[in-house]
Amino acid sequence: MKVWWIGKNNGARRGSGTLEILLAFSILILAITAAISVAFGNQGVTLDTELDHQAFYKAVRELEKARASALADFEAVTSSSPIPLDADEGEYSGIYTKQIGILDISPCAKAVTSTITWQVDVLRPQKVELSSVVVSSEELLALGGDCSALPPQSNWENPDS
Repeated sequence: MKVWWIGKNNGARRGSGTLEILLAFSILILAITAAISVAFGNQGVTLDTELDHQAFYKAVRELEKARASALADFEAVTSSSPIPLDADEGEYSGIYTKQIGILDISPCAKAVTSTITWQVDVLRPQKVELSSVVVSSEELLALGGDCSALPPQSNWENPDS
């Protein structure tokens, strides 16, 4: 019975080897494509993380400059419009824009906000924003200590529940 099947396979399995090779190459190409996509995606994440860390440190530096200015002359500290960072302010400084925002909270306190913005892609603007409150001890003493750095938000004469 076996001898009959050996001689009667006249091309019924022709091309199956080629089909197996095509299938193996398709799987191999898909695996290589996935590996390349992961590698380049990881590179983008690494660059985004590095830019974010640099922006954070630049925002801290600008916030500290505003604090030092407030210690020197409290009334002279004012908001600034967005301006690009100088080229000598570190790596990739050309892509960053800095802005300082000042909000008068009370006669003796100001809220200082340091904002660093940059744009990685056309549709992906990025931003790091740090805030702090600075208080003038001279103003505080001139008012007899009756100056809250963080005044209450609601009406304390007629409080709600």
